Amino acid sequence: MMSKLLKFLIVFTAVLLTIGSTSCEASKRTVAILPVENAFDASDKYNISSILAEQLTVALHNSGTYTVVERTELGQIMKEGGFQHSGAVDTNTAVELGQLVGAKYSLITKITNVKVDENPKYKYTPNIKLVKKAVDKYKARVAMTFRLIDNETGKDIIVSSIDASETADDQQTALHDACVEAAKKVLQDIQKYHPFTARILEVQGDVLYIDQGLDAGIRVGETFEIARECSPIIKNGVIVAMTHISIGKAKITEVNAEYSVCKVITYTEKVKKNDILKRTQ
Repeated sequence: MMSKLLKFLIVFTAVLLTIGSTSCEASKRTVAILPVENAFDASDKYNISSILAEQLTVALHNSGTYTVVERTELGQIMKEGGFQHSGAVDTNTAVELGQLVGAKYSLITKITNVKVDENPKYKYTPNIKLVKKAVDKYKARVAMTFRLIDNETGKDIIVSSIDASETADDQQTALHDACVEAAKKVLQDIQKYHPFTARILEVQGDVLYIDQGLDAGIRVGETFEIARECSPIIKNGVIVAMTHISIGKAKITEVNAEYSVCKVITYTEKVKKNDILKRTQ
């Protein structure tokens, strides 16, 4: 039989692993993406609401900075609580739902316009077979608004509008790609509220060691701007910020608990220790 000491060690190790995992996960910002309202087309014949919701989930999850509440979990909570699954969601409902699923933030989105037309470049391209094939036939546009709400305070953190367009050889693909682009723009706006910066600790040729690791939500393959601090910005005799100049770009090659490793991919000046990395927009 297993000794009491061995049992204790196994349980103790499991607890430590759980705590470590929870701590790392908790460092990310959890977002509940509420069902997308289509205020433009009640019939939603292209299923844009569902496509946009999926792409918002993908964009925030793949950013490495945010934890997204599973849509099935959110759907179950809405079903059990008698919340409506589509249409407008008010702030109080968004906050309540966010709190029920343990989310720091709730994201409310509304589609305000959807348009698919024949791509003007396709229409006016000379009738040459090879040239015609090189130009996408359809152009899709998706316009939307979104609100990011802090579920602890119930206050809007970000209120913004997004307009995205893409082209493709068929209408559905063009709309899908426009939703992908819209989701990327939403992520960019949210990341402006949570800007990322890291300090360069060591420079070894084109390899950089930075002071941010797993808890910062960065991931292998992500590209950052390399910047250098210049003159201070002073308010009432106190330095409140520093101006920056961009001197290149670096790609993350390794992520560890306390630090990460990058490789310089472009530069205009020699990168030095104490330069910083900023997330590109």
